[in-house]
Formats: sequence, C-alpha cells, structure tokens
Amino acid sequence: MMWISMAAFVARGQAKANDTSTKINSMLIHDIIHEERRHVLFNSRRLTGECLSVCESVPVDGGGTPTKSPTGTPTGNPTKFPTGTPTGTPTGTPTGTPTGTPTGDPTKFPTGTPTRTPTETPTPPTDTRSEECVRLENLGYGFSAATGPGSEKFADTCYPPVTGLQAQNLPGRDDSTAVLVGGDFITVRGSEVEGKLVVKGKLEVKNNGSSNFVSVGSGSNVVPNSGTDCVVVGKNLVVQRSQVQVFNQISSMKCNTVYRNNGSGILKWKSNGGVQKDSNYDMSGYEETLEILEKKSQFWKTLPSTGTVDFEGNINTSGKTTYQCSNENLVQVFNIRSNERYKLAKTHSVYFSDSCEGKTVLVNVHGTGTIPARASAMFFKGKSGYSSNGFSTCMTESILWNFPDADIVQFGGWAGGSSEWHGSVLVGGKMKFETSGQSGRTMVLGDLIQKKSGSEFHSYQFNPPMALPDCPGICG
Repeated sequence: MMWISMAAFVARGQAKANDTSTKINSMLIHDIIHEERRHVLFNSRRLTGECLSVCESVPVDGGGTPTKSPTGTPTGNPTKFPTGTPTGTPTGTPTGTPTGTPTGDPTKFPTGTPTRTPTETPTPPTDTRSEECVRLENLGYGFSAATGPGSEKFADTCYPPVTGLQAQNLPGRDDSTAVLVGGDFITVRGSEVEGKLVVKGKLEVKNNGSSNFVSVGSGSNVVPNSGTDCVVVGKNLVVQRSQVQVFNQISSMKCNTVYRNNGSGILKWKSNGGVQKDSNYDMSGYEETLEILEKKSQFWKTLPSTGTVDFEGNINTSGKTTYQCSNENLVQVFNIRSNERYKLAKTHSVYFSDSCEGKTVLVNVHGTGTIPARASAMFFKGKSGYSSNGFSTCMTESILWNFPDADIVQFGGWAGGSSEWHGSVLVGGKMKFETSGQSGRTMVLGDLIQKKSGSEFHSYQFNPPMALPDCPGICG
C-alpha cells in the first residue's frame, strides 16, 4: 500500500489543479487523490473501531451523490466470532408449546378461609408511653382489665358466660376491683355482688340486701385470689341481714374484709378470711383513681361521634335502638344528647350492629338531673341474655357506658325493663340499680343503691380491643 500525506495531496493537487488530463502511472491526479483518501479513511476506521461520520460515502469532486443507503447485500462473510462464541444452535422451538394451564388446576379459594388476622396477633407497635400512662389506660390498672396471678389468660381471651359456681374448678382469677363506689353502697334488696368490692364511704347490707359477695352462686366465676383484700370499706360496715356469705364456699377460699371506722353485725359477715377494723388502712390509691375517673369521664364526653344511635318509632312510644358502628374506626363513640334521652329511656330492645365486632364502644349519655335507663334486652348478632348462647361476653367487655354529668342514673325500676345490662358503667353521680343484673365493671363516683330482689352484679373486665384515648396531662 502507498501512503501519501495530506500535504502531498495538496501540493500535487495544486500543481495540476487545472489539468485534469495529466496522468501518473496511467491514473489521473484526481483519481489518485480520491483513491488514497479512501485508504486513509478505511484504516482510520479499523484503528479506532468506531463508525464515525467520515466512514460514510464521500461525494466525488465535480459532482455525484453519495449512496443514501448501504448496499442491499451486507458483507458476504461477517466477522467470524462477533462476541466470543455465541450460543451454539438456538433452540429450534422455544419451550415448544407453553403450558396450557399453569400448575394444572389453581386452588379455587386460596387457603380456603383466609386467616382472620395475619399471624393471629400481629406484632404490636412499640409502646413509647411511660409506665404510668400504661397503668392509667382505660379505667386504670386494677380497675379495668383482669390482674393478679391466674389473670394472664384473659389478656387475649374473654370471660366465660354466666354459669353456676364450681368452686373446685374456677375458670380464672382476677384481683382487679369489680365494683368501686365513691360514696356509700347500700344494698336494700338484692342477691349477689361478684368480684372485689371497694367502697369509699359505708357499706350497708339491709335485711333483704345481697347475701353473697365476691364469689356468688351464678356469675362469670372469675374471682380474686385467696389471701387478698377482697372487700375494702372506707367508713362503716353495717350488716343487718341474718347472714352474708363472703368468698367461703370451700375452705381454700379465703380473702380479707377491711373497714376503717365501725363495724355493726360483723358476726353475720361469714368469711374464711379476716374481718377486721383498720383505722389506718391506706385508701389513697382508690381516692386518686376516683379523681382520675372523673377527669376521664369529662374528657371522653367531648369525643366526636363515629357511629349513629338510630331509634325506630315515635319518641312518645317504645321503639328499637340500634348502635350502628362505622367501618373505619376501631374506637366507636356514640353521643346521646339531653334531648335524645328517649333513645335510652323508651327503647323496648337494644341492638349493636355486626360492624361493632372487634371494636371499642363508648356510649356517652349527656346531661344532668335524673337519667332513666330502661333495662331492655340487648342483642348482638341475634343473641341476647347472659347464658352460654347469649350476648357475646367479648362484646360485653368492649362496651363502656359513660354518664359524666348525671345527678342520678336509674337502671330499670320506674325507668322500665328488667333485663341484663351489658357493659361497664361509669357514673359521675349516684346510681340506682333496679334490674336483674349488670355484667361489667361498675364505677360510681357517688352513692350506689341496689333495690331489686334477686339482682346481681356480674364481674367482667373492661378490656376492649383498643384503649380509649386519654385526656392531655392525665399521665407523665
């Protein structure tokens, strides 16, 4: 190959610029220049390995048009090994015929019935609250959920339905206060008071008052542990009834009764444990709880409604009241205003919608004065009553009735009805109880008067699916 510099091209081109007929080695100068230029461009491409714009067809001096498209037939023999060694022989027919139906017959209903809650109980989020805040949750530690040895099972399990006592085979233990009274507790007519009882004022059992305390003939039978203080009275203990049975159905049942002031008719108070006066007994924890519950009650009444309280019927006649939960909120709040008391006082039946399942239910009943609460049958998923096939005990443990400003709340009696009242109650004033029974915590800041023969308080924890919100500043 002959190499000619670009300077030589120019010199030779200038010498014969006007003599296109001059020939060297029988070639025209014009052709030589063009031929050498092709060699330069070709070798330049080989050296760099790049296809630059100069690799394209170059127009010939004096006219002509470069080829617009490459030759129809590419180089006869392309590079022998373009990328090393390409895949030998490609598959003739990729995967032949694809699978007609992947995995044969897919499962019609994946996992049959899907798991109701993934991993049964999902890992709870990290609780960043202080220990004090956790202890004050809902009605407070020792007043809301079950506590004490043997109570662990009820953290995720609901209490059993009301059944007859089997003292040798108790379903569980609960040292929390089931009934807390800020004033006096006077049982005029009644039958039973189940669970731990704390009265800041006096406890008086009239001639026809309740005959069984702490453990009872029929109840949840989730009772305190032996050796605890199961009846605490801040003032006088007065017993008029001929005999009162206190946690003594079998010899292993032993709990203590403590009163701070005077005792009257103490020999009628039958217990395997101690019954004693202790003027220095520390009531400060209970007094503090009463103050906190008052603050909570006042705060909870300010929460906006999430569900509706629907009343079917004219306000002057009895009707059906339905607490219709929304689908969005785990804490359901219902507000019955002062001008809507007929929803509580004139209902012949009470229903909680199916959508309330697995949710916390707070019912705020507003207003002062005397509030009549008709003790009508309560239904959830078509079931009512407190038997094994009755109103769900899980639902019972999810409901709190809040009467923040009432002077008196009248359950049953002249308010009407005699059915079981399901759910815990928090009463800011006095409570008059004149229906067959109540299942739940009973928190009364004023006096509690029991005035119906055969009436019973059944101990059930308040342990809802999600805790109620607390007012600012309630804990540190």
